[in-house]
Amino acid sequence: MTKLLFYGYNNRTIEKFDDATTTPIVQQTTTLIAEQTTTPIVQQTTTLIAEQTTTPILTPEEGGTPGEDLPHKEGGTPGKEISLEEDEEIVLLVQKFEESDEFKGKNLDDEGFIISLKGDDVFVYGIKNAMLGEMIKIPEYNIDGIVRRLEANYAIINVFSSSYYNDEKKEVLVNEKVKCTGRILEVLIGPECRGRIINELGYAIDGKGPNNSNITDIVFKKPLPFINRKSITEPLETGIKYIDAFIPIGLGMQVGIIDETSNKNRDIAIWTIMNQKGKNITCIYVTIGLDDTIKDILQKSGAMEYTNIINIDENATDLSKFTAAFTGCTMAEYFRDHGENALIIYDNLPNSYKDMSVSTYSLFERGGRANEEYIEAFTKGLVKGQTGSITSLIISKTLISSIYDGVIYIDSSSNPITPLIDLQSSFSKLGGSVQTRVIKKLSGSIIGPIKSYVKLKASLEDKGKLDMLDESDKKLLVLGDKINEYLKQDLDLKQIELDYAFISNKGWDLTRQAISLFIFDNKYLEDIDTGKVAGFIDELWTQINKDRKDILNQIYETKDMPTKINNELSEYIENFKSTYYPSPTTTSVPTTTDSSSNITTTSVPTTTDSSSNITTTSEKNISHSQIITSAKKTDMSLVVLSILITLGLISLLFIWIL
Repeated sequence: MTKLLFYGYNNRTIEKFDDATTTPIVQQTTTLIAEQTTTPIVQQTTTLIAEQTTTPILTPEEGGTPGEDLPHKEGGTPGKEISLEEDEEIVLLVQKFEESDEFKGKNLDDEGFIISLKGDDVFVYGIKNAMLGEMIKIPEYNIDGIVRRLEANYAIINVFSSSYYNDEKKEVLVNEKVKCTGRILEVLIGPECRGRIINELGYAIDGKGPNNSNITDIVFKKPLPFINRKSITEPLETGIKYIDAFIPIGLGMQVGIIDETSNKNRDIAIWTIMNQKGKNITCIYVTIGLDDTIKDILQKSGAMEYTNIINIDENATDLSKFTAAFTGCTMAEYFRDHGENALIIYDNLPNSYKDMSVSTYSLFERGGRANEEYIEAFTKGLVKGQTGSITSLIISKTLISSIYDGVIYIDSSSNPITPLIDLQSSFSKLGGSVQTRVIKKLSGSIIGPIKSYVKLKASLEDKGKLDMLDESDKKLLVLGDKINEYLKQDLDLKQIELDYAFISNKGWDLTRQAISLFIFDNKYLEDIDTGKVAGFIDELWTQINKDRKDILNQIYETKDMPTKINNELSEYIENFKSTYYPSPTTTSVPTTTDSSSNITTTSVPTTTDSSSNITTTSEKNISHSQIITSAKKTDMSLVVLSILITLGLISLLFIWIL
């Protein structure tokens, strides 16, 4: 007898058949869209939702009952017939069931029987009232499925792998009974999911007991209408210096992180999650085949306190993989709709998404920023004057959508900067509009030189013509080396011992970012060797936190650097340099005497930048104390000389008299 075998969530195999279709569920769905209707299945489902209910299914206290039946039996719209070319074998099986005495006279409006199994597809005779996208139950084994396709006399359902969250082997057999539930697919969501690892249906799979959330919401639904949206103007701080300064991400943006050859894009995403600690941002990480290293990193760094992981086994059915991303998005919408910010990472989305542009559009368009009026209406006045947002980072090897608000490309070939971000190809459509005034003002003067530096470095790699560079190119190399020396970060999380103290020390919040860019913008590093740049800025940061916390507070509060703060910061940095980093001395220091002031000064010293073998000239004279000491020595010499001259004249006068 034909049967479908399951072995539990962590040890599952799905028996494939010689006559089974190899076309994934989503590709078959795409064919349906192309041949029958311009409205995709997901949109058909959401249309049904809009017609049936406009209130999300929340807790009973909020006016909703989880799992409430949709009124498709009383005036609702049952699933429509779709006239695709029918499988001859299935047609014969349907006829056999219809002629069988066992099924004659039975009411098959809301229940049916399995007549065939092909790969992930379960063919069901009956369930005439079933809706497209409706949840179906196989009661004998408590297995959940969803209606994917409706024909005149049968339906095709797909089951969720995560229905099998124990190690007991389960067999789905032909002739098993299935039942309609009258419910569109919905999952457990809410604050109780923070710190948990769940599957695509919201069931906990981390061994810490059940998911205690009593809030559910529909998975497939329409994006937020434009009238309820607000412009994206606030930054999401990734903690990655090159990104925050030159490819800014705003709260509510959809950004692709593309890496064709390695997994460096995953390191960027995980680092971004860890950098959200203490910023009231809930993170949702959707992945297929969770890496134990990533789980350990998030736990050790404390990031799991505000993170929800949705993990799907690599051997899961196509339906489970397809649904997982939408479940994560539904989770993020809960926090957005309550006036909070959410960050969702889509890691290793199924390849089928590339062929599902409409569904991809529906998924990513559910991000963005909600305005204050929407939040107040949704929460019935409990939250006022707040916006909410969903920021999406999509990790992939190629672009799977054309609607990104920005793309960060990873390039490991001849790239002089770390992390290996391709500054030439990467972009942010919103750019400076999502940066604070102070960062926008200070980073603008650096992005041009650093891009030119990257191009120049690449040309030197190809031609090796360092000796033929003109003076402007040599200066550009020195400046670029110094900027890169401080902005570079090793994001290979597997190579470091993680704790939050490390992250907070290496992170780049608003004030630290502003101070660093201010130093570059005002050329305070011209007389500091490249190898000492990072140490200089880190020491300055530590010292200014002790001495002038008021400057940092004003920058943070105003998000700007007015003239008064600019002047005070300049004075502090100059004093810091003279104290901790006095101008370097040279082997030969010629002196000259200023006849008008009788003060001996030292000529301008020269220093060599060891990183590029290019000599630069310091514009700074010796310190004030050295000048005073030299002046005192000069005055004493003049006094002695005067005495000697006087004695000499007296001696000559005495000789003449004699």
